[in-house]
Formats: sequence, structure tokens, C-alpha cells
Amino acid sequence: MCPQGVYPTADVCAIGNEISSTGEGRHITLFPDNLEHGSGVAVVTKGAPVYFEEAVGIPFSTQTAGTNLIGQGVIDTEGIWCVDVNGANDGGAEVVVPGDSLYINTTTNVVSKIRDNATQLPFGYALGNVGSGSTERIAVKVHWDPRSHWLEDQERLYFGDLFDVSIEWNETNLEMLPLVNDTGAFNIGNGTLSMDVQIFGNAAGNFMLWDSSLNTLAITTTHAAAANVLFILTTAEATAGQTNGFVSVITSTGDGKSGTVAANLYVVEEGNTEYVYGAYVGFAAIANKTITQAAGIFLYLEDMGNAVEHQVGVSINRNITNVGTASDAFLEMRNHGATAATAYLRLTGEATYLIDWSGTDQKVPVSNGTDSNNVSHKVAVFMADSTVRYFHLFTD
Repeated sequence: MCPQGVYPTADVCAIGNEISSTGEGRHITLFPDNLEHGSGVAVVTKGAPVYFEEAVGIPFSTQTAGTNLIGQGVIDTEGIWCVDVNGANDGGAEVVVPGDSLYINTTTNVVSKIRDNATQLPFGYALGNVGSGSTERIAVKVHWDPRSHWLEDQERLYFGDLFDVSIEWNETNLEMLPLVNDTGAFNIGNGTLSMDVQIFGNAAGNFMLWDSSLNTLAITTTHAAAANVLFILTTAEATAGQTNGFVSVITSTGDGKSGTVAANLYVVEEGNTEYVYGAYVGFAAIANKTITQAAGIFLYLEDMGNAVEHQVGVSINRNITNVGTASDAFLEMRNHGATAATAYLRLTGEATYLIDWSGTDQKVPVSNGTDSNNVSHKVAVFMADSTVRYFHLFTD
């Protein structure tokens, strides 16, 4: 290990030996080559700010070009010195007034109020005034401080009298941890004062936004390949009750609105594709499990009162000009498996009619069958006594 100036390498000095320069240790003696003098001067120069690692100071003398003499590297790490200061902060031009914190740029060694840790080190405090955007020579209280707002790898920031919560960059993730599990909450806003929260993806157009003024959560993304925009993966280990992957509850109180919708699904297809589904529902059981009922979609309607004009479990509305080239139907049921289903449609409970055709135009044929003797154009009906009867379909 190379010594720094007059100071010995590790494990050379004995414990208790005082190693000090003048000024009660505020004067440090180094080689000029140990110091960073910046691009503003060619060599370490008397009175021109310097730094080494995170330490700062003012040299007492000027280095002779081409030399590296120990006596030309003595600096004062404290004291009050006349220093050229630029009137600027991180936002641009800004006045400097007595008491302002000052920082040295690690490339140019220019002293200003700019405090970006990527380029600056704390240098001291202004004791004079500098105009906005100007560079003026004022008295500066030089002070060697650690970086004032930079936490490095695995360096924690603590909150609370008992270190209740910490934030740490662990070289992989930014991690916030409580001292005790399930402590407090991470709140943004307090119900009176609020902020938007925006989380970006790999491009400016990919983000999730909580808009506090609208009280809405929006996800905006563009995908060049197949992807799940919102993916919920849950392993339900409960042995009682009901586990829900997604719940939407809307309490609607306002009168006069056009409608209330708990889930609004809409697809705008602008490319050639094999399938377009507004909603796709599937389920499966691993091995044989005891299940009372399995339904792709289960609807349960509570009583809505006696002022509802039209009440239906499923309402299919169609606004199509071009019919399908192969088939066109309001409702399609297909047995995709090799085993025949017990029934395509199972009706349980009491109803006034099996089918209620209503409206001014009631020209709704049951089938397009035209041959009364063709057995393929008939509907089988299983009676209560297990006998089978048929509806035969034919033209008038």
C-alpha cells in the first residue's frame, strides 16, 4: 500500500502515537499527486480548491510543474478562505447567500450550490453573496464532510427512535424493511394531502398511474410480443371459506347515470387473428377431486326490487352488419371432448315460459331444416317418464 503523504502505511505506527500536522490536525500533508486539482488549473495551485476521495481542502502552495514534492501538498481542510464560487444549483442559475452549503465538482473543481452526488462533494459554507449565474470570489468556510445525501451499497437509512424501519440498496434491490414483521404502513398521502403515483416500465409509454385527483388506477402498455398485462398467480391453501382471485365491488348511489358496470371488457382488434374473445374463462382440477359444482361462469342475482323493467341473467346484444362467413349466432355451445355431455342446456326451477319471443318482429325460426322426413332435423325431448319425444322441424 502506498503511503499518503507523510502518513504511514497500515500497521506501521504504534497505538497512541500522535500523527498530526499543524492546526490541530486540520492541515494535512500529502504529495501533490495525491490531490485532484480539476481541469481549471494545470497543477495543484495555492488557494484553488482540491479534493482527494471524499476529503476537500485549500493548498498552501503551488506545485512546481513536473515535480511531486511533499511540501507542495499541504492543504487546509477547514478555515475560511477566499474562493471563486459560481451562482448555480441543480436547477440552474441561482444566487448564493451567506450560510448556503457549497459543493465542489469532481471534474472541474468549480464550487457552487450544485449538490448532485454523481459529480459533487460537500466543500463548505458561503460567507458572502454571489449573483445568479455569476462567478465571484467570496469568503468560504471550508469544511470536510461526508457526502450529505448519498447512501452507498448496503448502507442503510433508518427511521424511528429504535431503528423501526430501514431502506437499503443491497447491490441488487432497493429494500425497505421493518425491524419487526407487520409494522406500520407505507403511505403516500394521508387522505387530505395526496400525490399521483406513477411506475414506469422499460419505456416512457409503459406505466402504471394512480391519479389522485381522479381516484383511478390505469395501466398503459405496448407489447411487441404475446404477454399478460395483468397477471395474478395465487396458491389458495384455505380449508374453509372462499378464495377469490379478483373482486370488484361497486356501491352505486347516484341517480340519473346511464349505467353501473363492475367489469367492462372491450377488445379493439386491428390485426388478422385466429380468435377474439372479450373474456376467456377456463378451469381444471389436478387428479380427481370432490367438487359439487364446476362452472366456467356462475351468475347469482339478488332481488333488485319491483322497479326493474328488464331483469336477465345474461344479456347478449348484437350490432353487426356483416354476418360470419361460416356461421353466425348469438350463442354457440360446443362439446370439445370425446364424451357426450348429458345435455347442452339444463333447466332447473320454475319459469313462466321456456322461450319468450318478444318484440315487434317475431320471425325467429328454430332451425333451417326443410325436410319433414329427415330425422336429422329434429329436437329430442326427454320426458319425466324417461320416454323420448321429438320436435320435428320443417318448413310451412
